[in-house]
Amino acid sequence: RDIKDFPKIMPLFRHLTVYVAHDAVLYMKLCRILREYMVATKGAACDSEFCKDMLQSLLGALVLLPSNASAANYLWECFKELPYLQRYWIYSEMQYKTYIMHPQLLLARAQCREDMRKHLKSMTKENVRKKRNQLGQMSHSQPVIVCEVMLDQAQEFESMIDVCKEGLHYCSTLSLDILSYLLIEELGGSVHRADKPLVLDDDTNLGRWLLNLATFAADMYLKHPRVEMQGLLQHIFNRLAGDSFAELHVLRELFSTMGGIKYDVSTVATEDIHARSGGERLRLATEFPWPTDALFNKALAEGEMGMGKEGGAKQMKDYQSAKKEREEATKWLIHNLNTSGLAVPMIVKIGQQISGCLLSEGAISAKRVKYSSWLHKQCQHTLLVYVDFLWRRMPVGEYCKRLPSPLELVEQLKLEPTLALLIQRPGMRWNDPASVLDLSVYAKDLIAATPQNLKSNSPLLYTCFWSLTLNDIFVPHDCYDVQMARLKKALTDLEDTQRLDPKAKDKDIKKWKENLALDLDKMEKEMKKQIENKKKIQARIEKEKASLVAAEKSYRTVPQFFLQTCIFPRCVQSPEDAVYCAKFIKLLHHIKTPNLSTILTYNMIISSFGPMVFSRTEQEAKHLGMFLSEMLGTLNSWGRDEALFKRECDLFPGFLNIANPKKDKKDSADDKPSKDDKKEKKEEPITFASYQQCVKNWHKKLSEAFCTCLESMEGVEVHNALTILSVLVQGTPLFPIHDTYHADVKGKVSRMTDDSQHAFGNSITVMARSINGRLQMCQDKMQKGPKKKTAIAPTAATAPPLVPPSASSSDLKKLDSKKDDRKEERKEEGSKEGSKEGTSRHKPDDSDRVRKRSRGEEEGASVSKSKEEQGGDSRTVRAKKDSGSTSIGAEARGARAPDAKQDISSSSKQETSSSSKQE
Repeated sequence: RDIKDFPKIMPLFRHLTVYVAHDAVLYMKLCRILREYMVATKGAACDSEFCKDMLQSLLGALVLLPSNASAANYLWECFKELPYLQRYWIYSEMQYKTYIMHPQLLLARAQCREDMRKHLKSMTKENVRKKRNQLGQMSHSQPVIVCEVMLDQAQEFESMIDVCKEGLHYCSTLSLDILSYLLIEELGGSVHRADKPLVLDDDTNLGRWLLNLATFAADMYLKHPRVEMQGLLQHIFNRLAGDSFAELHVLRELFSTMGGIKYDVSTVATEDIHARSGGERLRLATEFPWPTDALFNKALAEGEMGMGKEGGAKQMKDYQSAKKEREEATKWLIHNLNTSGLAVPMIVKIGQQISGCLLSEGAISAKRVKYSSWLHKQCQHTLLVYVDFLWRRMPVGEYCKRLPSPLELVEQLKLEPTLALLIQRPGMRWNDPASVLDLSVYAKDLIAATPQNLKSNSPLLYTCFWSLTLNDIFVPHDCYDVQMARLKKALTDLEDTQRLDPKAKDKDIKKWKENLALDLDKMEKEMKKQIENKKKIQARIEKEKASLVAAEKSYRTVPQFFLQTCIFPRCVQSPEDAVYCAKFIKLLHHIKTPNLSTILTYNMIISSFGPMVFSRTEQEAKHLGMFLSEMLGTLNSWGRDEALFKRECDLFPGFLNIANPKKDKKDSADDKPSKDDKKEKKEEPITFASYQQCVKNWHKKLSEAFCTCLESMEGVEVHNALTILSVLVQGTPLFPIHDTYHADVKGKVSRMTDDSQHAFGNSITVMARSINGRLQMCQDKMQKGPKKKTAIAPTAATAPPLVPPSASSSDLKKLDSKKDDRKEERKEEGSKEGSKEGTSRHKPDDSDRVRKRSRGEEEGASVSKSKEEQGGDSRTVRAKKDSGSTSIGAEARGARAPDAKQDISSSSKQETSSSSKQE
């Protein structure tokens, strides 16, 4: 008969359904015929409803069959002909309907769950390879229940993640496909479950079950990369479009584990940043080093009682197999992204949510700044990992062809210009014919779209800045030297075979030597290539330096444009960008860029530090601290060594001082400069002593800014200030370096070490204690700073008149009228004196002292009169003064009362006595 007539057996098959399992031969025949029918009628001629009913019944019958790997494989041959949405629908029907409709299936499910719990209790990381075949046998007949129990155990216990991952080794392909469905079911169903919150109550941490689930999913797809992944990617994209950001952690784990991207912006160190600024070989050698040291650890190889199996030879083999796994997983991850069509929409949606997450319903309803900061961190961290994965694993031409132009990303897709340039960065090479994307075409439009209020701009400087990366202007020689020395040492040690792991075979040792020598050769070539690239780019910039910055009338215009459109937006994007911004300013200084004042740029950055602290999230504050750390390292080194200053700063265009800066537009817009002013307006070089004074002033500004932030009533400002301080105080302190400012900052930080002194939570206290300990350790390294000026205590004659707290409005009006009369008298006397003496300076005489005494008596008399009119008890006034209330007159003049504990009568006596003494 014709295979297309196979659906005609459906009326008879409805009587059998899952009980076809009693005849195993018939079950196998039905699976083979169904597969032939689905292949032959693939497309519009296929009866999809018939196929779904058949597969749902056959999947239920598989539960009643004895464990049979062939039956599971035959059934999978039918399932794989369907798209993943239809397969997941059948799995859902099996999970929630088929089991309930048949009592025998319920009994089999209960027995399978009990057996699974017993097996998992007896399994550990050490013996899982011996017992994992039992899990494989159970999964052939009960794939849904086995995967459910393993997934629950992995979510509940972190130690069971490796056990469950190894337990999937002998599971069938059908079981792994069902597991991919259950992953989505757990992520989607958790929204309606109170016992599985996505985010904890502190609004800054994900649920433990979600962290374990993400780790298990990433490890599972690394071991089995051919398992269906499009459903999981589509689910994450849909949840992100619905303003749910917790699932981004799962996406980030997939890219990190499968793509081999070890990039955590929260814990990245300076050494990691330098390693990432190198080529691919240096990054791999730093992130995944060869375990050659374990080859010489015989104790590890022998183990307890000579039963060790995790020796150096085993670790070397595992290292090579893991490398192959990552390469295979990366190919399939890119394939799934391209097949699902989510490669570009995913990156655009994450970029949109970086700015839109702060206006999402969850952030507004929570009314907590921490939650908004956490949302921003999740989106920004995921975007950095995602673009890093695509840059390293996808060809540049293919990557740029899939993306819209930068202007389309900004105008149509509503991305910020900085994010659009971040996404397009691999295709941009400044002034390079091999560049895929020419940024100069879009420079003016992007500058106009950037929030700024400047009248002049420099598109060429903008293009140059945004087209380069850290590895274009910086070569990490130290990191290359360390890794190459490590490889050379490993090659030398492999020659001594007597010290090696006894389980290492000769053919393996020979293969390891070849691989190590190959990596060493590639790393040396990579370093030479990067050095040549840096020289070419520096030569291009130096060639175009005359046109980078146009000559402007105001010397402040160019630094303002440079900071607003380039430095400030990019220095908070990522750790690499923070270091890049500091090194790019230094590069422009070293090539002697005309019309750009480097010292004025540094001064503007430090002057703008306070407002930037308040307007940043926690993660951006860390990046700002890295930028400030790199910049202060350069400034402090110039201020310590005079020879270095003369070599790198003396007579440079960026370190020329304008002799007459007061003739600026703001100061004298209407006055025309005379000939003498034009002659005086010259650019003079800054001396080493002047620069040292500048450094002291900058540190003073930073000290004042930190003290102001730490005294703030806003928790975000305090937290960001402590975050930046934690970066600056690491190792050799870059700030503070003077004992005066060290004492000021340490005094403010020490107040935060006690919970009773603030109401910002335990996290602020922990950070403050850590920073306070570091400040104490570096206290002996401080330089002598400028001494503080002691304030002169006000005398009774110079102090403002005291007013009782309960003074009436009429009394206040009388005092104000007397003040106005005294001001007018002073003006008249000053005009008379000026007419007599001309422009000569007025010298105080006895008449002045008499006038002061008379004013003091008048003020004392007015206070006593107001007290008598009030008719109140002096003890009440004294009690109010003891409570620390300040006087209205002191507040009006911005001064402090001489003594809050003295009453009004005693203060008036002091005034009269002091005036008599002066007389």
